Amino acid sequence: KAKPDLKNQISCKPVLLLDLPVLPKAVLNLTEVNMAVVYKKSFCGLCSNLILPYDDIVYTPSIFCNHNDPLFMYNDMFFHKKCFDSIEKSEEILYYIKNVQNEYQKKECCICKNKIQSSDDFVFIPIISSDKENEAFQYNCKSFHKKCYEKSGLKPYLESIFGNSSK
Repeated sequence: KAKPDLKNQISCKPVLLLDLPVLPKAVLNLTEVNMAVVYKKSFCGLCSNLILPYDDIVYTPSIFCNHNDPLFMYNDMFFHKKCFDSIEKSEEILYYIKNVQNEYQKKECCICKNKIQSSDDFVFIPIISSDKENEAFQYNCKSFHKKCYEKSGLKPYLESIFGNSSK
């Protein structure tokens, strides 16, 4: 099957950041939650109001790697839970977060079907497209052994979509 030319449709950089989407109030006692840092003055990504230590919050990790995807704007942000719940696509965002978490944790190569034992031998593709009609959708949440990824012929194709993913 011929691979579609998605280079002009997608601007994307892969990221390997995962976390639970709904965090307890106590999370604000932490200095860092993966790449998102909670400072003394963190603001909601929707209402822009200060997030207080007693607020229920939702964290959306950087899983949407396509800058042109409508869900990209919700990457790596904290929200008041009530603000997040008001977002029209909040359920879809949570679905993708869970999907990425599940697939990432499985660490099963989608080519050879064997378990990936070492993080040094692991390539993970997060969400390239949330649009099921987009050809790139089929490559969402894929795990590979590095050698399987390189031998598959997908490496140059996927890298043409979102840049060098082997770094």
